[in-house]
Amino acid sequence: LLALIVNTATSAGQLLAAWMIYRWRFYVPAKTRIRLVPMLRAAYPFAIAAVLAAVQSRLNIILLERAADASEIGYYAAALRFVEAGRLLPFAFFDALFPLLASLAEVPAQLERVFRQTLVALLGFGLLFGVGFAIAGDWLIALVFGTEFAPAADVLQVAAWILLPLLLKGGRTLYWYVQRREGYVNAITLLAIFIQVALALWLIPQIGAKGAALASLLTETVAFLLLWFAPYLRLRT
Repeated sequence: LLALIVNTATSAGQLLAAWMIYRWRFYVPAKTRIRLVPMLRAAYPFAIAAVLAAVQSRLNIILLERAADASEIGYYAAALRFVEAGRLLPFAFFDALFPLLASLAEVPAQLERVFRQTLVALLGFGLLFGVGFAIAGDWLIALVFGTEFAPAADVLQVAAWILLPLLLKGGRTLYWYVQRREGYVNAITLLAIFIQVALALWLIPQIGAKGAALASLLTETVAFLLLWFAPYLRLRT
């Protein structure tokens, strides 16, 4: 609890310091008033998306706590550290990609070209990551966590492949954001949460942490496919 309080206070202090620096050095009064309500209406789908993503990212740990022992939780957490590290570079790329895609919204041909080039790059990164950890998973787990975490290598060999559909889903999500289809993306994410819960409740009692990783892999794959085939579903949000 003390660590949580200290972390929250530190984050609040950083936010306050950043705001003060902005007001001191960079703030320029707006010539026109910004209407708060329309801005909040435009922002709320993204707030919902953030909440849903946070819920989905914590589901497996919660379900493992209820259906498996502490060692399985440790193996899963150890394997997931590598996946989280693998996300850093592509997710930073997403931050730069979204403004580019948004600037091409009125030029469909260029938007499609850039989007497909992006998917090829994400596909290549995800494949290299999955193959690399399938080959070196045992060695990396032993190097980072020690031989007592050896069972986590099997979990990592499944979890490493989560990054492939996750990145493709992320790219497709940005595409639909540019098309103002945030509601559809949120609906798919909500559906993915239910799918992940169902799969995890089925797989975790049978194969523990590996089942949690497999549940996430299957869920992310289904979510990506639903986002990819959205034009053919003819859904409107």
